[in-house]
Amino acid sequence: MFTEMIQDSQSLDRLIAKLADKEWIVLDTEFKRESTYYPTLCLLQLATDEGIACVDPVALKDLEPLLDVIYEPTRLKILHSARQDLELFYNLRGALPTPLFDTQLAAGLAGLGDQIGYGALVERLVEVRLDKAHTRTDWCRRPLSADQIRYAEDDVRYLPALHQNLSDRLRELGRLHWLDEETSALLEPDLYRNDPDRAYLRIKRGGSLSPAKQQVLKALTTWRERCAQQADLPRSWVIKDKLLFELTSNPPADEAVLKDWDELKPGMLRRWGSSLLEALHQGQNQPPQALWDNPIKPTDAQKKWVKALAVEVQDYADANGLNPALLCNKQDLGRLVQGERELKVLKGWRREEIGEKLLSMVAGQ
Repeated sequence: MFTEMIQDSQSLDRLIAKLADKEWIVLDTEFKRESTYYPTLCLLQLATDEGIACVDPVALKDLEPLLDVIYEPTRLKILHSARQDLELFYNLRGALPTPLFDTQLAAGLAGLGDQIGYGALVERLVEVRLDKAHTRTDWCRRPLSADQIRYAEDDVRYLPALHQNLSDRLRELGRLHWLDEETSALLEPDLYRNDPDRAYLRIKRGGSLSPAKQQVLKALTTWRERCAQQADLPRSWVIKDKLLFELTSNPPADEAVLKDWDELKPGMLRRWGSSLLEALHQGQNQPPQALWDNPIKPTDAQKKWVKALAVEVQDYADANGLNPALLCNKQDLGRLVQGERELKVLKGWRREEIGEKLLSMVAGQ
């Protein structure tokens, strides 16, 4: 068994040689994004049946040969709660590494808890309690201590055992195809693209605005997303959501009026003031068109049916050891009663397990 800290190209070459014939590897990443738009990779942990390696991107400027190994399409990648790791890999290469086994997804489908943490899953299945001392470590700071490295190694040390255990459980339950569907959804590239033209969907109160104001908000959120991406800064460092909403509701006429807004810092105005006003005016010149669907208020009868459907979902979940939220949320039950059919519960394994029953209940209301 090997345990290595990879900080030079020669060590990286040796690691790549060891990985060349592996059918699977386990992965985890440590990153930092408090002051950036894109996550900064600080440490990359890998493990196989032979050992563990921690690759140091701070010391190694070229990770492309290792990424070639990770992106090899015949090699299974095993991760826990992979969403943020996948975002990082997508930003590195504009593509996602496949095939994938996410132990958090698998655990939820096996009835071990929806979105269970790695430490809790290790303790339950491997009976090892992990140290939590370094959960808030600045992983880009060097040197890393021996305790920090051991902590990072633990993040991949038990993933092979979790993968084997969960694969066996799902196979026995006949739910491996469930995991295939959930994994395909997790590997949808649109989840990671951060399209500026869809940034308005992050603003929760946008649907309360008039159609004309919604167009202004869309223009401003598109502008902010592009500024944040180009400058590699957090969105809130460009302008906060609350202020975007206020600018949409009470748009300033010109840059002189804009400077009277106390919440807008001088540095921000110098850098982006003109382009902000340009985006605002572009939004004002768009035809008024609603971007959010206004929910239809359910009738009393429909509310009763939602409750009846929720009982059915809960009963199925209890009988099969699942979290009911994994099957269908209350909002989708309301949409189902009101006639919508493009719903997650009516697709794939969910439709087979519970969706058809819900449809038959709705048809008889």
